[in-house]
Amino acid sequence: MNVLWNFSRRLFVLLAAMMIATSGLLVSNVSAQQPVITRDGAQLKRDGKTYTFTGVNAYQLATYWPVNEGCGGMLGDAEMDAFFASLRPNSVVRFWAFQDQAINKNTGQRDWTAIDRVFRSAEKNNQYVLPVIANHYPECDGGALKTDTWYEGGYTTPFSPDGKTTRVSYQAYMQELVGRYKDSSALGMWSLINEPEMSCGKTAQLRNFFDTVGAELKSIDNRHLLEMGVIGGNQCSVGGSGYTTILASSQIDVATYHDYHYENVALPTEPTGSSLADRIRQARAIGKPIIVGEAGIFASKSGAAGCMSLEQRSGMFQQKIRAAIDAGASGYLPWNWVQTAPAGCTHDIEPGDPTMQTLRTIGLPGDPNTPTNNDDGTPNNPNNTNGTGTSTDVASQSGTSDKLPGAIPSTGPGEQIMAVVAIVSGVAIYFGTLYRHRLRELARELFS
Repeated sequence: MNVLWNFSRRLFVLLAAMMIATSGLLVSNVSAQQPVITRDGAQLKRDGKTYTFTGVNAYQLATYWPVNEGCGGMLGDAEMDAFFASLRPNSVVRFWAFQDQAINKNTGQRDWTAIDRVFRSAEKNNQYVLPVIANHYPECDGGALKTDTWYEGGYTTPFSPDGKTTRVSYQAYMQELVGRYKDSSALGMWSLINEPEMSCGKTAQLRNFFDTVGAELKSIDNRHLLEMGVIGGNQCSVGGSGYTTILASSQIDVATYHDYHYENVALPTEPTGSSLADRIRQARAIGKPIIVGEAGIFASKSGAAGCMSLEQRSGMFQQKIRAAIDAGASGYLPWNWVQTAPAGCTHDIEPGDPTMQTLRTIGLPGDPNTPTNNDDGTPNNPNNTNGTGTSTDVASQSGTSDKLPGAIPSTGPGEQIMAVVAIVSGVAIYFGTLYRHRLRELARELFS
């Protein structure tokens, strides 16, 4: 009897250990891979379903003072994880991945530690990032504005007006960066440069930059989308019809717009021909998705005169996001998340700001994470995506229309047996996890 008992006990322990090991493998496989964001015409897709997102800009995430000179404030590892965990699932975070963030300030050599930290934390928390490879402006990328000469070929040589000798060319750095992170499950899409523009009359030359450099990027990574990155208003080389000329490039997958100066308008219709409403319509006509890549509203946490309160800003962002999504935008990224915002009027958004709650809970078409009600108790209505009152069947888009309450099919004896087996297996895994250390000791007895 003792022999039979010992054998049975050891067999149970072995089976339990196998179940625990298998469950661990399944969990790690699921959490390790985020679906690649793709597009189908003017719609973004994720795992074959329509994808609409919120998120934030957090340009400073790759600041890591032990290694690089930084660009904005630095987050510790725990703070970085807490930031990504605070977002709604499958959000997008836009940040600067400029060359100086990948140069060790002590050795002058390539050092990916800082950017690795961003990707690693986003992967851990099942979020996407949108790395911007360079800056049109002087800040954190060479110390001077990018000129027409740079866009017309200067990007193939090192850009160092500030005298630093440790940089390689933009072209060489882009190839390194894309090659390193193209297989990361956290990579959402690429952006060649923040807010590019050239002199008036140079639209064709700027289009050529996107054609040429975009093709080089996609020769390295042909799985991920390329975002446009322009402001989208009346800037030289981009204003008016220049926008659609550039967007028509076969290398650009996603149009962008940066919404500033119209803080009290849900969907700006000015400047005429180059407004957010215009750009959404133009992108859809060309057949490409569009996202609001930046949107800034001044507010103050200290009640500064002439400035919105944080609650007022949150309400305004709610209106803006709904209006943009209803008009046809696929994503919305306010500017800019920081660990601690200053007291005066600022675009900065810190943890605990009501805007963060708006971004987490606002209704989004096809998003299973959308709550039933808004924070104010009113029903969420993410289905009306065209502003006309026409409803989109979100349940059918996500493949769950036949799994709604009231549509659960009856089960026969076979299904009931399988259900019991599943429950017993789950209980075994649960208790096996609780007592895994003791199980390991017992498992050793199996072979002693």
